[in-house]
Amino acid sequence: MQDILSVGSWTYDILNNEILCTEEIYKIFETTPEYIDGNFERFLDFVHPQDKILVTKSYEEALKGKENNIELRIITAEGREKYVNKKIKVLLNDNKFPVKIIGTIEDITSRKTVEKSSMELGKELRDAQKIAGIGRFKYDAIKDEIFISEEAYKICNIDPLNLERYLESYFKMIPPEDRSILNNAKKYCLEGKNFKVKIRILQEEGTSQYIIVKGEPLLDKDNNIVGIIGIIQDVTENELLKIDLEKKNRDLIRAQHISKIGSWELDLNKGVQYWSDGMFKIYGIKEYNHEVVYEDIFKFVHPEDLFKIDNYLINPPKEKYTVTEYRIIRTDGNIRDIYCLTETTFDNNGKVISICGTIQDVTEMKEMAKKIEEEKRIIEIQKRRFEFLIQNSNDCFGIISPEGTILYSSSAVERILGYTVKEIRNKNMLDFLEGEEKSKFSEMIKIVLKTSKAHIQGELIVKTKYDKKICIEIELDNYIKEPAIEGIVMNWRDITKEKAMYKEIEYIANHDSLTKLPNMYCYLKQIKNIYEEAKKNNISFAIMMLDIDRFKYINNALGYEIGDKLIIEVAKKLKSFIGKKDFLYRSNGDKFIIVVTNLKSIEEYENKVKAIAELFHIPFKVDNYDLNITVSIGVSVFPDDGESLELIKIQVDNALLRAKYKAMNSYEFYSNKMNIQNYKQFMIRNDLPKAIEKCEFRVYYQPEVDIKTNKIIGAEALIRWKHPTWGLVSPGEFVPIAEETGFIINMTNWMLKEICKTYKSWLDKGLPNIKISINYSSLSFLESNFIENIRSVLEEFKLTPEFLIIEITEGILIKNKETVMNNIKKLQALGIEVALDDFGTGYSSLQYLSLFNIDIVKIDRAFIKDALVNKANDILTRHVIEISNELGIKTVAEGIETREQLEYLRKLGCYLGQGYLFSRPVPVDEFEKMLSMKEFKVTNNKYYEIKERRSFNRINFDELLEGQMTILSINGSKMVLGYTKILIKNISKGGLCFISNIRIPINIDIVLRFKATIFEEEIEINGIPIWRDEAEENLYEFGVKFILNSDEANLLYEAIEELEKRKSLKVE
Repeated sequence: MQDILSVGSWTYDILNNEILCTEEIYKIFETTPEYIDGNFERFLDFVHPQDKILVTKSYEEALKGKENNIELRIITAEGREKYVNKKIKVLLNDNKFPVKIIGTIEDITSRKTVEKSSMELGKELRDAQKIAGIGRFKYDAIKDEIFISEEAYKICNIDPLNLERYLESYFKMIPPEDRSILNNAKKYCLEGKNFKVKIRILQEEGTSQYIIVKGEPLLDKDNNIVGIIGIIQDVTENELLKIDLEKKNRDLIRAQHISKIGSWELDLNKGVQYWSDGMFKIYGIKEYNHEVVYEDIFKFVHPEDLFKIDNYLINPPKEKYTVTEYRIIRTDGNIRDIYCLTETTFDNNGKVISICGTIQDVTEMKEMAKKIEEEKRIIEIQKRRFEFLIQNSNDCFGIISPEGTILYSSSAVERILGYTVKEIRNKNMLDFLEGEEKSKFSEMIKIVLKTSKAHIQGELIVKTKYDKKICIEIELDNYIKEPAIEGIVMNWRDITKEKAMYKEIEYIANHDSLTKLPNMYCYLKQIKNIYEEAKKNNISFAIMMLDIDRFKYINNALGYEIGDKLIIEVAKKLKSFIGKKDFLYRSNGDKFIIVVTNLKSIEEYENKVKAIAELFHIPFKVDNYDLNITVSIGVSVFPDDGESLELIKIQVDNALLRAKYKAMNSYEFYSNKMNIQNYKQFMIRNDLPKAIEKCEFRVYYQPEVDIKTNKIIGAEALIRWKHPTWGLVSPGEFVPIAEETGFIINMTNWMLKEICKTYKSWLDKGLPNIKISINYSSLSFLESNFIENIRSVLEEFKLTPEFLIIEITEGILIKNKETVMNNIKKLQALGIEVALDDFGTGYSSLQYLSLFNIDIVKIDRAFIKDALVNKANDILTRHVIEISNELGIKTVAEGIETREQLEYLRKLGCYLGQGYLFSRPVPVDEFEKMLSMKEFKVTNNKYYEIKERRSFNRINFDELLEGQMTILSINGSKMVLGYTKILIKNISKGGLCFISNIRIPINIDIVLRFKATIFEEEIEINGIPIWRDEAEENLYEFGVKFILNSDEANLLYEAIEELEKRKSLKVE
C-alpha cells in the first residue's frame, strides 16, 4: 500500500540513537539500508540545503511534544530533486519523557510538478488578463463575501487593505444609480441567470473608472447556487473615447443647428441620400429616418429654382466642388434661401465614387445683407444731407492747429464774418480778435490742449471783414490725436442778436412793465446780496414797504387807466427822491419797497421815512384830476429787528399791517412793538389764501332745534380754520380779511361743495332730511354768476335744492335792492329758502321782511341774552316773533344758553332755537351722531367746566391781576414780539391761570413770557400753555406750566409765600 502511495514510515529511537525505516523510504531517497546503517544523521544529508533549518526546527518542535507536518525538498543519492511531505509524532514513556519519534514520508514530487505547471499556467493567464484588462471575482452568497483577483484590484484602482470582504464595502465605491444595476444583476444571477452589466467605480480624484462585469451562477456538488463567479474588464479607455465621440457628434449637430447647416451623402447605387438632423430641420420635416429617396427632395425646391438643381444620379458633377444657391418651400409653407456646397470624389479613371455635401439656411443672412445695403443707402443720404446742413448752417464748423491757424472751415463763415472759405484758410483766429479777446482765446487753447478730447466753451467778440464787431459763442474740442482730424475742432455761431434779446428778456424779468422799476423778482435777488454785505461789514439797512391807502377805490371810481397813471406818477416821484444810492422796487398793485442802507441810527432811518411820507402831501396831477392820496409805510431795520433776512422781511409786513390799522398816512417801525394779536392777524392775512389748497378749512354744524318738540330740523354750517400754528381760528378773525381781499368768494364756493358732499353722504346713510343754512357775504351774493354757481354745485352732487337755506345779513339788502330782490326770487324759484341773519343788529327795518319776501328771520343772540332782564330787548323780541308769525315768516332764536330762555321763547311761539344749550358747533362726525338720535336732549347750560389741573396749591386773586404776555418761540422758531395785556386769575409755584381774548394754540411747541407785578416786585416768568377753555364768546381761559431757572424760581416762591401770608392775615 505504501509503495502504491509512495509513502514510507520510520521510527527513531532517541535513547539508542537508531532509526528504522521501511523499504519505501529507501526508494524515495534512492539509497540502501547499508548506507544508512541506522544512522539518523545520514538522512539529514539528503535534505535540500535551503530546507535544513526547516527540518531541524520541526525536530525541535517534536521533542517538545508537538506533532508537525512539513513539505520539503530532498536531493536523492542519484542527485534528483524531490518534494516530500514529512509527518512527525513523538512517543513518551511513563514519565512523559520522549523516547521515540515516529513519522511518515510521502513523495509528492509528481503533485508539486503539476502544481508548479498550474502556477505557471495561472501566471500566464494572469498576464493575459492583465494585458486584456480582465480581473476575476468570486462571490460567496452564503457568507456574503467577495474574493477578487489582484488584477481586479488594479482595474478598480483600489487598495484591498482598505476594504472588507463584504459586498457592501465594495458598493460604496459605486455611484447610487449604478448600485441598483449591480444589485439587479446579482439578484438575477442568484436566480440562475448569467449577466453582463457596465458600471462606474468612483476614484479619489473625482473621476470614474468604467468596467464591464460578467457573472454566472456558482454551483455546489448538489447543483445548488451558492454564489457567483465572473470577470471584471476595464473599458474606461473605450468608454471615454465613446463619450468624446458622442460629445463631438453633439457639438457638430449643435454647430450645424446654430449655423443652420445640414449635411448629406448620396448613395449612387441605391439612389438614396443620407441626411443629418440639420437637414430635416432646415426642410421643416419633423418625423423622419435618415434615408431619403433622392428624387423626393425636388418637391421641396421652389419651382422657379428647379433649373438650378441637377439630378446627380443622371448627370453627376464633373468638378470636385460645386456651389449652388436656390430656394426651398418648407413643410410649413415658409420659403427659405439655401446655400449648397457639393464635394465629388473620383477614382483614378475619373469615375464618380461618392457625392456628399452641406446645405445652409442663409435666409437671415440674405435679409441682413439687404438691410445692410439699405443702411448704406440711408447713411449715404444722411451724409449728403449732413454736408448740405453744414454748408447751410448758421453754425460755422472748422479745424484749427494748436497755434490757432485755421485748417478747415465750413462755408457758413462767409455769412458770419464776410470772408470766403478760401480767404480765411491758413489765417490765425487771433487776427479776428482785439485786446482782451486775444488773451481769452489763447487761454481757451491752452486749456483744451491739456488733455485729449478736452472740451471748452466761451464767448468772444470778433471783428468781421467789414470792421463790425459781433459776439460769437465758441466751442473747442481737442481731436489732435484723431487721425482723421489732427487738430482742434471749432464750432461757433453769431449770438449778437440773442445777447441783445437776452438782455431785453432779463430786463423784462427784473422790471415792472408799468413803472419800469425793478420788480419783486429783482428785489428777492438783490436783498440777499444787500443782507450778506451788511452782515459781513457789520452795517445796517432798512426795508420800507409803502402801500397807497384806499387805492382800490380810485380804481373803482375813476377806472384802471387812471389808477395805472397814478402808479406811474408815484414811481417817478419816489425814484427822483431815492436817487442811485438806495433801492426802489414795485412790489405789486399799489405797493412799493424801498431799501435804505448804511444809515447811522434809527433816527436817521425815521427822518428818511418821514421825508418819503411828506412826498404825498402834494396832490398828484393825473389827466384832469388832482388826486390827494396818503400812504402807509412799514419799516424793519437790520439788525435791530432780527438777525435773519427772512425775519426782517416778515417784520416789515407786520409793521405795514400796524401802520394800516393805526391810521391812514402813517408809518410804523417794527421795533419789537408788534403784539401777539397783531402778529396773529398778520399770519392769518398771509396764510389765508393758501388755506383751501392746504386743506385747512373745516365745516362745523350747529343744530337748529324745533323749540316745541326738541327735534333737529336743520343746522347752520359754520366754517372753521385749523391753522397749522394757531389751531382753530375763529371766523371773526379771518372772515373780515377774506371779505376785504375778495377771498370770501372762493371760501364760500368751497364750503358749498363740502356741505353738498356731506349732505349726500347723510342721505346715503339713511339719516333724516334736514335743512342746512350757509352764510353768504355781499360779495358772493351779488356775483353775476351767483345763482348759476349754486345750481351747478347741486347738479354735481345730484341733490335737489330744497334742503338749502341761504343766510344773508341786513347790510346786503340796502346795497343793491334790485339785484338782491331778483336773486332772492331766483333762489326761491329753485326751492331754496332765504334767511335774514343777525336781525336787529344792523339796519333793521321790519319793512324789509315783506319787501324782500324773506323766508326766515334769525334773531341775534344779543337780544336773546338779555330778553329776560332787559325790557327793550323783551319788547323787540316779542314784536319780531309776532310780526313774523303774522307774515308767515319762520323765526330762529340764536344764542340760547339757558332753559329759562328756551321756555321764554317757547311761550312766544318762536319756531326754532340755536345755541349752546342744545350744542355748540361740532365737527361733521359728531353732528352725524346727533342726527341719528330720535330725540334731541337739551344739555346743561354750563357749557364749560374748570378742572383742577395743578399739583401746587393755587392762590386766587380777589381782583383779576393785570399782566402782560408775549410769545418767545413757536415750534422752535424765535419770535420778536411786543407784549399783550392779560388778566391773571390765580397763580401757584407751578403755573398760573390767565384770561385773554387771543386764542393761543396749546397743541404745539409754544413758549410764552409773562410779566406781572406782585407787591411792587416785577416778576418775569416763562411757561407753556397746557389747557384752554372758552370762558365766553371770544374770551379764553388758559392754564400755564412754568419753565423756571433757579433765580426765577426763588423770586417767584418768595412772592407767592408773601401772598399766602397776606391772604391768611386777611382771613383772620
